[in-house]
Amino acid sequence: MEIINKTIGQIFRETALRCPERDAVVFHGKHCTYGELKRRVDRLVKGMAALGIRRGSHVAVWANNRPAALECFLAVWSLGAVLIPVSTGCNARELNACLQTVDAEYLIFDTGFRTTSFAPLAGAQTVVPRDRVFALEDDSSGYCTLAQVCAMGQGVSDGELEALESLVTPDDWDCFLFTSGSSGRPHAVVTTHRSRVNNVWEQARAIDATCQDRYCIILPMYHCFSISAILLSAIISGGCLCFPEDRHIATVLTTISRERCTVLSAVPTLFIAILARRDLNQYDLSSLRTGMIGGSTYPPELFARICSEMGMTLLPSLGQTEATAGFTSGSAEDSLELRMTTVGSFFPGVEGKIADTVTGQVCPPGTMGEICVRGYNVMQGYYDQGQLTCEPVDADGWLHTGDLGCLDGAGRLRYCGRIREMINRGGERISPAEIENVILAYPGVYQVKVISIPDRHYIEEICACIVMEAGRTPDLEGLKDHCRNQLAYYKVPRYFLFPDRIPLLSNGKPDGSAIRRAAIQALGLEEI
Repeated sequence: MEIINKTIGQIFRETALRCPERDAVVFHGKHCTYGELKRRVDRLVKGMAALGIRRGSHVAVWANNRPAALECFLAVWSLGAVLIPVSTGCNARELNACLQTVDAEYLIFDTGFRTTSFAPLAGAQTVVPRDRVFALEDDSSGYCTLAQVCAMGQGVSDGELEALESLVTPDDWDCFLFTSGSSGRPHAVVTTHRSRVNNVWEQARAIDATCQDRYCIILPMYHCFSISAILLSAIISGGCLCFPEDRHIATVLTTISRERCTVLSAVPTLFIAILARRDLNQYDLSSLRTGMIGGSTYPPELFARICSEMGMTLLPSLGQTEATAGFTSGSAEDSLELRMTTVGSFFPGVEGKIADTVTGQVCPPGTMGEICVRGYNVMQGYYDQGQLTCEPVDADGWLHTGDLGCLDGAGRLRYCGRIREMINRGGERISPAEIENVILAYPGVYQVKVISIPDRHYIEEICACIVMEAGRTPDLEGLKDHCRNQLAYYKVPRYFLFPDRIPLLSNGKPDGSAIRRAAIQALGLEEI
């Protein structure tokens, strides 16, 4: 693979010049071409330059999925500033911690998310000075808006704009992306324009993206999966980004139907929510061509249902924020059996290996070990946490992902779960993902998370937290029999809990720590 030495701003400008009249964005039924999007971004770049934002400035964007947020992302990248996408699920403490972790210098905030208004929290944070805090639009909070920022840039000439953009290099940092987690100090992963552009190129190549494609944005824009596999994959291929008015499943399905979307990439929980709708057949999804599934484990049966009931050629993928985003993908030419049981092959330009978790030696095909990757996509490190970077990235440049897997003879990767989630029951190492896949195949099960529970004899026992489909009553004995028929005796959960919901992190993944705390409390147990 020949490495692409371009910046994100360059690939955006090239696409805008190549197809200025093509739709770039659709939102609330309004269409914006690449030519118009480029003009809007240029005005914002000039405004940001007038404010003093330059190459290397740290700019946090706290916003929902909407075109104005995309314009902010592109303007920040065009100037060579570092984009800090902030989760819309942040509370006051988390916002302050995130901004402090990355030494944020500027903050752009949206109106709010769900019941949370962002303006009071933006005003309460103690990291970014008030005169460097801006509202995405007028929300009567008294902050300068982006429209006013654009007006400030009227004195910046096109020549000055080009000069500022020409300073940006592929080696410059593009993002500080926070790793998913439920406790402790947030870790900000540092990546470069080169790693992002090459990753995006492979994401687009994997799905055979063209300028005819229309991407439905279902994942939050602050997540690496969304940035690489959706936002920038569309832009590098000249496709159109279709923004639902909100993130409700009904709105997403309406958008797919109305805008004739061809690409839908999401995490398993979102696909599960789509398939759970009783009115799914009322939406016209015939335009869907392909998409990627990743972010957490899922059973092969779910993969097959998505392909069958949504009529799309779904591709499996595995990725990690520390690896820029996805680093494997299946192929549309692969059989359904291969696509539903593996996560595909490593991207060109990315080396992959399976390492023994004890010795570090390379495992032969068919042997489970830790998935390690090396190449252009490996992070520069964790911002301002250099010592911590040495833990996942070794001296030879291999990123130890903390994921378990094994390779077949053709180089396809089978995912086996997270190392830290492995349950050690009396010396037996058990993969929660294996048990989850079995339970999800039982009729009426909507969602499941298998966790370890403290036990005085075995040290760790197995607990299955199961959410049933609406209107379905748990059949405990039936579930136990199902597990006994499908699993070795020591893998059958000792405990079965049936909560109303599984707590999720802001990126849609199950919040393991919260689930475990709730389960221990529900069972009346104590940590050992």
